Amino acid sequence: MIYTPMNLSLNELTKMATQEVNFDETFFTNIEECIKYNSIGTLNWAIHTLTIIRERIDVGQKVKYKDIDLTPDTYKKLLHEHYGIYVVKGVYPKMSLKHKVYFKLENTENGMDLIYTGQEENKLFRWIADINENESLVRVLPTNVVYIRNIKLGSLTPFVTEHNSVYVYNEKTGKIEEVFE
Repeated sequence: MIYTPMNLSLNELTKMATQEVNFDETFFTNIEECIKYNSIGTLNWAIHTLTIIRERIDVGQKVKYKDIDLTPDTYKKLLHEHYGIYVVKGVYPKMSLKHKVYFKLENTENGMDLIYTGQEENKLFRWIADINENESLVRVLPTNVVYIRNIKLGSLTPFVTEHNSVYVYNEKTGKIEEVFE
């Protein structure tokens, strides 16, 4: 049986991944549409759903794409044709990458979200000032929340006040200010 409706729900697509024998282009296009925004939650859902199909192929179940039997190699090739390297790497975690993948932090209606940017490097933190030779003050770009970066340890610690509030960097004044919540 081949499904052709567009705009299926995430649950319907996941259910199809567990039961369908013969997939068509529409299934993979629906998943592509779902992950266009590239939010980390939706990307992880897509990886989970596509991994179900990979696992079915790995255990020897007959799974087809456009009436052609899928093998581990043909399925991996199909994923490369439809999705970015982050998704393919998620479905095949042992696969080695020749390059890094990047995310950016972005404000959304539901709070902060990591957004996949592909191979495009972006900065998450911006330097404010050095405290000493081992520590610097940096800010998270979307929120301007200030952190202490320890260069030797490679760690980031939120710069909190005595009231357990955070500090934010005010770009207009160039000052670090306490935020009360």
